[in-house]
Amino acid sequence: MNTLLSNETEYAVVAVKGENESRLSNLINGDDFTKIAPRWISSDEDTAYFADEVSIMELPRDIDVEMADYSTIRKYPLIWDLRNPVKSEYGWYVFYGRIPGTILKIAYNCYEEELPTEEEIETFYREVQPPPSVAENNTDKISIPNSPSIEDVPMETTEEIVIDIAEETRQENDLSLAQAIALGMLNHETTIDLSAYPEAGDPEYLRDVIQMVLSQCVLILDEEGITFDFKNQQLNVQYRLSMEESFAKQVQVLEKADEVIKAVIRDGMSVEEREKALHDWIVDNGQYHHEVLQAYYDGVDLNKIADQYADSFSVYGILVDGLGVCQSYAETFKLLCDLAEVPAVVVNGTLGSVPHAWNKVMIENHWYNVDVTNNDGEILPYPVYNSSDHMLKRYYSEDMTYVLDNEYSAYSSSDISQDYYYKAGLYSQTAEDLTRLIGDQLSSSNELFIKTDPDLTEEEIMGSIVQAIEGSEYQQDDIMMLYHLNILGIKIR
Repeated sequence: MNTLLSNETEYAVVAVKGENESRLSNLINGDDFTKIAPRWISSDEDTAYFADEVSIMELPRDIDVEMADYSTIRKYPLIWDLRNPVKSEYGWYVFYGRIPGTILKIAYNCYEEELPTEEEIETFYREVQPPPSVAENNTDKISIPNSPSIEDVPMETTEEIVIDIAEETRQENDLSLAQAIALGMLNHETTIDLSAYPEAGDPEYLRDVIQMVLSQCVLILDEEGITFDFKNQQLNVQYRLSMEESFAKQVQVLEKADEVIKAVIRDGMSVEEREKALHDWIVDNGQYHHEVLQAYYDGVDLNKIADQYADSFSVYGILVDGLGVCQSYAETFKLLCDLAEVPAVVVNGTLGSVPHAWNKVMIENHWYNVDVTNNDGEILPYPVYNSSDHMLKRYYSEDMTYVLDNEYSAYSSSDISQDYYYKAGLYSQTAEDLTRLIGDQLSSSNELFIKTDPDLTEEEIMGSIVQAIEGSEYQQDDIMMLYHLNILGIKIR
């Protein structure tokens, strides 16, 4: 079933008890089960809820799940566990609603002051659903006709095989699968034992977790190749550096990060103030490695570029050397935000046709886009600073590799209230807004920058510029203009 290595759709299973192992079963055609095999939660469903928006009594009781055939949708019940919240690294609490028999789940997020009371939980379980514990200690009965078994069992059987799950106690892991993988790679382990994690046997889920770990655990500096040994239930990792070299770089990164935090973060700063202090330090102290981009445009293979300029693709580049590409900018911002308790993630995708990385930060339960790389310019100030997804849609395209697939929608960014230009009163949603803003700015300044809504057409923008100039004391020849990342810049010659 290792779909990381093969696209075959025929499978066989074995049964194991103690030291005994059965022969292979008859071949199973995976296509026969695609209409009943849950794959992921429907994209039309919300997978994250927040206490400031809904109460626990308003949480969904069931959810649509897409089957493996990509076209069939079935409704599954949600089992909410409201007595065992998981405290996130960002300080809030997460309750999970799980879909029985799958690894799929959705989240309910709240801060400590928003935690449901015991009375509310009791009401929920009394009126909505019994607590999850009622599902424990049951017995599954699996009918397996014509299945080969160990030698003392006939090859042909129609007897029902009963497996008493209650007799087996699964070991509870202190770490999640993602944490176990991240810790192993941070320790430069070439073999990471995952035998305690049955979910690692799902190739697509395992790949999803690994991609998320590599995106968000920025102190993993030098991984080169990862494979999973399904027989021995272990992850095999190859690294570019020796363990000593990797640890030495990690120490340099953490020492420099600590130095930055002490230099720019002060007691009593708000989340927004800490975010801007860290962002501006990177802009002031980092420099884009243009040789890397030029090599990409020259047609050099991206893997070769990454090998030649390895540090410029990691947190080490910008933070320690002061030189890096977008990946290094984003990872540096992520690490500093983590240390300063600013919720942040690294986002992967493209800018135009070029692979790109940027960040999202959370402010007051809303995610916003921050692109430190493109904010590190001498002309346009803060073009992508706390911007919504809508503001990026003309130029940016993000993929799902940076978070778990079933949590992806929770990171959507729809609020514009924290955008740098919106807060400064320099955002135009309509052509009329743009005409007015240009006129107002020209009357008091010989240089202006205005963010336009990406839905405004080029014709509308040019029309607004012409109309505003005609109503001012200037002529078109007096004006120098640029337009980039939805930002209109105008300067009087």
